[in-house]
Amino acid sequence: MPLQWVVSRRYIEYEKITGATGFVGFAVLLKALATNKYRIRLAVRKTAYIEAIKNNPNIAAYLERQVDAIEFVIVEDITKDGAFDGEKVLGGVEGVIHVASPVPRETEEPEKDIVVPAIKGTTSLLNSALKFPAIKRVVITSSLVAITPPMSLILGDTTNTTTSSSRVHPLPNPSGPFPATGGPPPHVLAYLYGKTLALAATEKFITTQHPSFSIINIMPGYVLGRHELAVSTKDLWRSTNALVLAIVTGKQAEAPTPGSVVHVEDVAEMHVRCLDPAIVPLAQGRSTDFLMELGREIGNEMHWDDAQSIIKKYFVKALKDGTLKEGGTQPTTEQKVDIGKSAEVLGRPLKGYEEIVKNIVGQYLELMEGEEGS
Repeated sequence: MPLQWVVSRRYIEYEKITGATGFVGFAVLLKALATNKYRIRLAVRKTAYIEAIKNNPNIAAYLERQVDAIEFVIVEDITKDGAFDGEKVLGGVEGVIHVASPVPRETEEPEKDIVVPAIKGTTSLLNSALKFPAIKRVVITSSLVAITPPMSLILGDTTNTTTSSSRVHPLPNPSGPFPATGGPPPHVLAYLYGKTLALAATEKFITTQHPSFSIINIMPGYVLGRHELAVSTKDLWRSTNALVLAIVTGKQAEAPTPGSVVHVEDVAEMHVRCLDPAIVPLAQGRSTDFLMELGREIGNEMHWDDAQSIIKKYFVKALKDGTLKEGGTQPTTEQKVDIGKSAEVLGRPLKGYEEIVKNIVGQYLELMEGEEGS
């Protein structure tokens, strides 16, 4: 029997509980639970992940109040055709949030391990969704890199404005080449290709299959902020938050990195808000996209090294005792963007880089204090 606070049933597809994917996916889960509007079904690859999620303090609090607030289903390989076909997976579902996608990790087979899963994980879900007429909306975690040519990310681009309707032409070859020199590492390039081709596959699906549901792509830049799955400083260093941690602990990078960041809470909230047709009206068989990153959207260009002035403002003690260090640097490539109506859908401006740095460094110091006391 549906719970009294449930107004509709939704399905949040969640793949991993570690690394960058888990970082975003878990934040989406928390935002969905906080609405008290949805019954949530999580897809995980392994049974062990179920207990890890249930035992997280943030989740345990919800389950104490309502033991069946979350359902779990095992989907071992999301790239297989029909992986999501089961009634236990998508049966009774009205909305889907698809977060799962490979993160850029070193591998000898970038196409097999990164590009193909990014594409097939998305198309497998969409094809399964066709078989469940109750589904009205699918929200997909895409990326800024899906709509930006690799060289613009490497060198920056302040001439052309990137919008949610920008696209990469021609499309990259999923088989590479993935040069080891003269550009991003092969696994990073594979990640860019995978995201670009997954978006293209989604758009082809819409034009060829004419689904009875609508699709929304969320396109964030670097997702940063408090990592609610992290239990150690090592966990933070394994996430995208390492970019900020390197600066505030005195490390000096030579290669520039795009100044395209967004707070994880903004990304998570956008996913959940986009499920609601009252917030984002969209006819069946149609799609829309939302770009999410600071860039030049808050009136000032974002530079990674601004983290140094931020820690001087908020973390004086940690600087004095040597936990944090001055002198860290990360060169920034700039990209002109227009995020369109993203802030309007969110209902507020995006959180700024200062809040991002405060959240990351604050959690880092909390975890470090716990490690030193154990």
